[in-house]
Amino acid sequence: MRAMAAVVCLLILGLCAACGDEVFHVVAAPAEPPEPPPAGPTITVNGTVIAGETVPRPGIAVMILGHAPVVSDASGQFVFEDVEVPYTAVVVRDDADRANIYVGLTRADPFLQTSGNSGPIYQATVDGTVSGGAGFPEPINHRTTLYPHIAQRAQGVIGPPNPATGAYSFFSLNWSVSPQSELTMRALQGEFDPVTQFPVNYTGYAVLTTPVAGDDMLVGQNLVLQPIATAALTGTVTTPAGFPLLSVSLRADMSDDEDLQLFAGLDASTPFSINAPEIPGGTMRLTRPARSASSASIIRPVRQRSMALALPTARVSR
Repeated sequence: MRAMAAVVCLLILGLCAACGDEVFHVVAAPAEPPEPPPAGPTITVNGTVIAGETVPRPGIAVMILGHAPVVSDASGQFVFEDVEVPYTAVVVRDDADRANIYVGLTRADPFLQTSGNSGPIYQATVDGTVSGGAGFPEPINHRTTLYPHIAQRAQGVIGPPNPATGAYSFFSLNWSVSPQSELTMRALQGEFDPVTQFPVNYTGYAVLTTPVAGDDMLVGQNLVLQPIATAALTGTVTTPAGFPLLSVSLRADMSDDEDLQLFAGLDASTPFSINAPEIPGGTMRLTRPARSASSASIIRPVRQRSMALALPTARVSR
């Protein structure tokens, strides 16, 4: 055996000597390239770019990784086809130097938010007089709130008329998307407790709608308050230990982009009763926040069209 090993060594040395300075390397056979992962399911994404919660935004650049960018249309909508899920969407904000990035989306109908205003801003001025209800000058502890709303505007404004005469004026009501829109003006009058400022009953409600265009000056938009029923919104709120209730707010949702701030005040009571107006077509939205010393919990809004109701136990998100 030793003799055979010596012969093999001599053969190897002889080969190396014959090759001079050349060096031979043993190279492993190349491995097979890994197979690409299978493609995931694909969908068509029909999304909408919005500002705030509901206002559509046209002309906003939207990108989904792996696809060419598109621009939202006049209704804020955009379409991507053959999109693998989950996907990542990018919305370029109106200031053009920032973007909102959504990672891991699976919906075929996402609403993607941007900020600010897109395109030109249109303005109008409106004035008129409120009458009826409990009358003007307003009786003691009564007050009237005006809610002008222009379709497709991101935020609303509210304000009172003159408590002595009922006259009102709103300057520079702003909106975007289209120079032609529609103004809805609502007025709500109520009597309020002089100590708690909670509503006692409602004494009048009025609404008018009229076309509006950029730079319009709408004069003589008068509202006559008609009687409106008052109903008690009652219920009980249960919160985790150590999370006392702080306050209460009540809104009426009139449409996807219009809501009325009816009342807001401090209230720590768990059983509660809030007087609310029975506004035709309105959905009541009640919010009760609770807070601990170290964190905050918001009880999710409860929406009901019926007024005299008992609310279920509220859910709490921490």
